[in-house]
Amino acid sequence: MRPLLCSILLACLACVPSRADTTLSTSYRNCMEQARGVTARVLDCMNREYAQQDQRVSAAYQVLLAQQGRPRKVQLHDAQQAWLKFRQANCNYYADPNGGNLARVIASDCLLTVTAARVAELEGLLQ
Repeated sequence: MRPLLCSILLACLACVPSRADTTLSTSYRNCMEQARGVTARVLDCMNREYAQQDQRVSAAYQVLLAQQGRPRKVQLHDAQQAWLKFRQANCNYYADPNGGNLARVIASDCLLTVTAARVAELEGLLQ
C-alpha cells in the first residue's frame, strides 16, 4: 500500500503548480511529464532544473550586485547570504531521514521552488 501511496503523491506533486512555476523551464515540465511518477526520474528532472535555477540565481545576483553602490552592495550581500542559509536549513528540514523516497522528492522540490522564487525576485529587481 505504501508504494502505491508514494506513487500517487509523486504524480500529484508533478501536477500541482508552484508559485515559482513561471521561472521553471519547459524542458523541466516535459521531463516531469515523461517521468510518470517514477522517483528516480522525478529526482533527475528536479536536479537538472535545480542546477539551471541555481545558475540563474547566481547570474541575477551578480548583475544586481554590480549595479549597486557600496551600502546597497553590503545589504544585498547580507540578504543573499541569509537567503542561502535559510534555503539550506528549510529544505534540510524536509529531507526527513525516516521519510523514504517521498522525503527526498519533497526536499528536492523545496530546493527547486525556493530557488526559482529567488530567481523571480532577483530578476524582477533587475527590471
